[in-house]
This record gives sequence, C-alpha cells and structure tokens, in this order.
Amino acid sequence: MIAKQNAALAVLPSNMSDECVVDLAAAFKLLGDETRLRMVLHIRRNEELNVSQLCELLHLAQPLVSHHLGLLREGGVLTVRPQGKHNFYHIRPGYFERLMKSLAPYNADQPLCERFLQCVFC
Repeated sequence: MIAKQNAALAVLPSNMSDECVVDLAAAFKLLGDETRLRMVLHIRRNEELNVSQLCELLHLAQPLVSHHLGLLREGGVLTVRPQGKHNFYHIRPGYFERLMKSLAPYNADQPLCERFLQCVFC
C-alpha cells in the first residue's frame, strides 16, 4: 500500500506552485456547482450570453443567475461586455487552457485535452 502511495506521489507535477494549487482548487470549487457548470457550458457553446438568455436556457430566476454569474466573474472564469441595457458574459480568454496546462504534462504529439483527461483519469 505504501509503495503504491509513493508511486502516486512521484507523478505529481514537480513545477506546480502552491499558488497554482490554490487557483486550481478555486476553479474546481466554482465549476463543481451544477448550475455554474451549466452556465459555463451554455456560454461556451454560444460564445456569449446575457442574464435573460441564461435565465431562459436554465429555467432559473434572474437573481439566482446573477448571483452565480457574479461568483464566476469574481473567480476569473467570466468577463463581461456591456451593450445597451445588457451585459454579455463570455469565458475569459485562455482560462481553461491555463488550467489544463497546469495539470497536464507536456507532450507535443498529444492534443492538450487528451493530455488533461489522461492526467486526471489515468
């Protein structure tokens, strides 16, 4: 059992800073909520959405959607683009790429998403 634990420790990224671990934990905490994850997936699919559009897609009240959007924005996942009466939310450029790069070991022959999934699930 101890040998298995030591083997697992050996594959942890040696260049991952404490700050990076804190950032990853915060990101996973934000995205660990089903409502927030659905919001991010809808925004990703549509490139950007406003509160009214998200309320309609998720069948949720505006105060709840606004609350979750605020958390995602404060957490650095989303940015906002004001247009008239509406604020359009989109995923901060490079946000998920940065997360995946911090988790997945470098291998130029393998796409980043595959490296990430392999790192997490293997």
